[in-house]
Amino acid sequence: MVQWLDWAGCNLVKFGIESGSARIRNKILNKPFSEKALLKAINLFKKYGINVLGYSMIGIPTETKEEVFSTFKLIASLEMDVTHCFIFYPFPKTRLYNFCESRNLILKDVTSTTVFETTKIKWSSERKMFIEKVSKIYPWILNVHLNNFASEKYSVLVDKVLKMGKKEWDKIKSSEWIRNTSIKLSKYCREEKIPHYINPFLERPDTAFLIKERKKPIINIDDTPLTKIYDTD
Repeated sequence: MVQWLDWAGCNLVKFGIESGSARIRNKILNKPFSEKALLKAINLFKKYGINVLGYSMIGIPTETKEEVFSTFKLIASLEMDVTHCFIFYPFPKTRLYNFCESRNLILKDVTSTTVFETTKIKWSSERKMFIEKVSKIYPWILNVHLNNFASEKYSVLVDKVLKMGKKEWDKIKSSEWIRNTSIKLSKYCREEKIPHYINPFLERPDTAFLIKERKKPIINIDDTPLTKIYDTD
């Protein structure tokens, strides 16, 4: 079937990975697939040069910090060509909404349905800041787990952000520092031909592309100069 998709011109398939934690997938999300089965399926598509996109979530009820990082580690280990990382947002009349409501986790006064920066889940201030940080720098975290020559550079940045207190984080989270740092490092990686993830769309902070050589292009991003992707000099 995958070969037929290749013949038909398919260049992208999408996987709802959601979490790198087997506990979260099995017990909370009711998605009982194994990493072994996932790897087998993805490798089959890659064999025919078909790009793969992975959806993931953070801020899932009962999720630990270690499980959050396991999600990024899994995405990077699979070398997903595109990834979307959303913040968990329970919608009414769903099983997960009922799960959260039964545990008094729902914020009743939140009506926004964005999955980029807000949620309806009650978090401690420390937890909220952690999820906020991770959602903004998750391409950096992916790059740490690619384990290549640029990983150490990204690791230093990730550690710096995660150690920031509220005052320092509030000062830089809406500034140009994260974006400008991403551009600078991406230029370095491109010059050195090092595969890396970038988020090229300011209006979609959930999106990251893996910049590398591939058989089939993804919406022509591989041939687009970085300056045009970011609309900056």
